[in-house]
Amino acid sequence: MQSIYGLSLVSVILAACGSASVPLGTVTVDASKSDTPGADTGGSGDSKGGQTQAVQVDFLWMIDHSSSMVQSQRQLSLAFAAFQKQLALPGAVAIDAQMAVVTVQQLPDAAEIKKIGQFVHKPATDYPPATIERVKQPCMKDADCTQPPSFKFYNYDANSSMCTADGQVTPGPLSAGAYYCKANTENPQFNNNDNCSVNASCQFRCTTDADCWAMYEKGVPEGQHRIKCNKATTVSGCMFPPDTQDCPASDQLPGVLKQSVAINDSTGKPIGTQLDWFRCNANIGAMQTKEAKFEGGLRSLWQALDPMGNNCPHDKDGKKIGTCQYDELVRPGALLVLIAVSDDDDCSYALDAEPVAPSSFPSELQTYCQEYGDAEAGNFDLARGYCEYLKFKDKQAGTPPRICPGDCDTVAPADHATCQTEADANIAKIIADNTGGFMKNPLFATVPQFVDRFRSLKTDPSRVLFATITGDTLASAGANGRTLAQQIDADRASYYRSFLRNQASMQAPYICNGPRGPAGYGSRYIRTAKAFGDNGFVSNICQGDTLEPALVAMADWLRGRASLSK
Repeated sequence: MQSIYGLSLVSVILAACGSASVPLGTVTVDASKSDTPGADTGGSGDSKGGQTQAVQVDFLWMIDHSSSMVQSQRQLSLAFAAFQKQLALPGAVAIDAQMAVVTVQQLPDAAEIKKIGQFVHKPATDYPPATIERVKQPCMKDADCTQPPSFKFYNYDANSSMCTADGQVTPGPLSAGAYYCKANTENPQFNNNDNCSVNASCQFRCTTDADCWAMYEKGVPEGQHRIKCNKATTVSGCMFPPDTQDCPASDQLPGVLKQSVAINDSTGKPIGTQLDWFRCNANIGAMQTKEAKFEGGLRSLWQALDPMGNNCPHDKDGKKIGTCQYDELVRPGALLVLIAVSDDDDCSYALDAEPVAPSSFPSELQTYCQEYGDAEAGNFDLARGYCEYLKFKDKQAGTPPRICPGDCDTVAPADHATCQTEADANIAKIIADNTGGFMKNPLFATVPQFVDRFRSLKTDPSRVLFATITGDTLASAGANGRTLAQQIDADRASYYRSFLRNQASMQAPYICNGPRGPAGYGSRYIRTAKAFGDNGFVSNICQGDTLEPALVAMADWLRGRASLSK
């Protein structure tokens, strides 16, 4: 599995294949024209007529459409041109791509998502007020945003790299301006979580659109500003609209975008391919329905391409009837790449359960699903976190605390084996006892089940790849004698400990905080990618000012896998 952390940033968003941005509102489609070498051929990689045939690659993107993902959706669409450019670099392999997009939702709703896993091609036109630009940082009053004092966290787990040894932190000041601090002044202990993630936030308060331009779009030419001041909310704030102002209408936008199909301007001149419409499909907006918050990205990916599922209907005799999404996207000789982009973990319920009404699932599962393991208790980060949580409860009750795996990181070498044996026994007992139904929950599917089903989508399982851009710790060095690997484990356990204990209404622990906001630990997406070995790729959604480095690294990884598949 390839992983990207700490790549250098690229500040300029590259135009697709070196060309200018495509004016999408004035195009026509010509399926007979292609500017992709070998795009109309199979993926064998053989040479024909002196020209190398392209390797076919079919992409299915699962994009989280919760409110917290809006900035990442924007960055994904902005950085996609660099992804295209990197895929098209001269070299040992040419790639003929086609792509589709699904959401993270796994239950139908009455508004937009009526069939789970259906390809989406309805560009968002606006975002809900929850997507106002804000920064998570400790504050108790407005002035703390621009002149922050040192803050002492009320409860903290010194094992977390987001916490200092004494729980004291001094945030850096934000840009000068009028800020609103959203914090709990009556119960300040709820403004931070055990792993030193924070629930207070600083929001820039605007009066006019020009205030937002000066704060977020400095240097943008007059008339090209996108951000606006939303005055309809309790506290006015700056909001970017979706970058879809010139996208085709949904009935003209394909569910499967093909590199082999040209788009032309009004004179019939080719100006790009359907892949230039990706930002239209990828800007799916934000849904705030109860169903949308019960996120099951792995299940959505599977249901999109299940050859016998609801998106590939059959009659009672097993004969296909109507349109089958699998056939629309998956070409026989192509590589199939499944990509999950989310700032939360997967909560896919059991694969043998048919889509049902949300009321069939306890509301607690829908609200706090990321606290749960799966049917096989495969999430050992959660098990370690649960051990740490029980150790905290031991201390509160005045009983001797139990030994957890993290306690063995810094013991003397002579004591390590004894410590590890006791810690392993505690973890095994937690899983066996299934305290509170957290560890082995039969309502949730297991990661190995999804890995097996994804690989079954191709006759040759080695032609299925899985990539994810999701949340994980940003730890860069070990503390208190830990190695980096041990610190990563400690951060993940501390995150789950915080998730289990910090239950006040405004508390929302996260494992990392980046320029696009905070993210939870995407454990199940990462575990899925790891199960694919070299055919798996992981990038941290909190890393970097933009998503361009992550997409460029993903493109390099794909080019390498495509070269090996020839």
